[in-house]
Amino acid sequence: MRNAAQLFSAVVLALAICFAMPTLAHATLIPVVASASNNATVQPAGPRAAINGKNFLNIEGSGNLTSSSFGVIDFSFSSLSLGGQATNVLGGTLQLTESNASFSNPGPVSIYLSTATGVSIEPTNTGLNYNGTNNELASVDTDLGTLALLGSGSFNATGPNNNGTQDFYAMMFTGSALTAILNTINTHGSLRLVITPDAATTAATWTGFSLGVLAPPTIAFFAVVPEPASATLVGLGGLIIACRRAIGKARFVCKELP
Repeated sequence: MRNAAQLFSAVVLALAICFAMPTLAHATLIPVVASASNNATVQPAGPRAAINGKNFLNIEGSGNLTSSSFGVIDFSFSSLSLGGQATNVLGGTLQLTESNASFSNPGPVSIYLSTATGVSIEPTNTGLNYNGTNNELASVDTDLGTLALLGSGSFNATGPNNNGTQDFYAMMFTGSALTAILNTINTHGSLRLVITPDAATTAATWTGFSLGVLAPPTIAFFAVVPEPASATLVGLGGLIIACRRAIGKARFVCKELP
């Protein structure tokens, strides 16, 4: 899948590779791209109901009153085959597609990882709520457990005439977050991200997983899988050419999930 998220991650990774030579020797670098399998806009009354709760993903600060919301996105890796156990993850990117409304408004957001993947994000779970007049991490219901920060950025609304604009957010998996994503991809489980509004005026509006007209939320990263020393080097276009002396015996194999 030659989508922008994969290309963006590849460019970011080109720099990381050149400084990670010892780690990547005799390793397979596997670009993984996955589209969201589910999502929810969690408001004070619970996950947004009806079809728009799945077709769209809104992250709105406390100034939006009853529409205040944080977002939850799930990604399934049930069909992922890496050919071995991943030991690291590099170049994480979250791609979201703008679907702007009259109330869309620029503002800061943050992305977290939640290991509470068993908690329902369906509208029937009215016990999952946006917390009062809070913003940032404090806006997230404690039912989603302890969250690990992956990255922060800004939503810059481009207006309804520019629907389809793709926003990219860099993520770094370290510590407990790295342990969680490695367990997820090695056991073919589900990854859950939580996006918070970091200002009362933030009103970020993106396409959800089921709209179909515009691209859904997409995650891209590189899984590092050790390989036998006898394995041959496989190139991935100009990226390998540019960094081949630093990479050593690393090779790229692209895996795409639905």
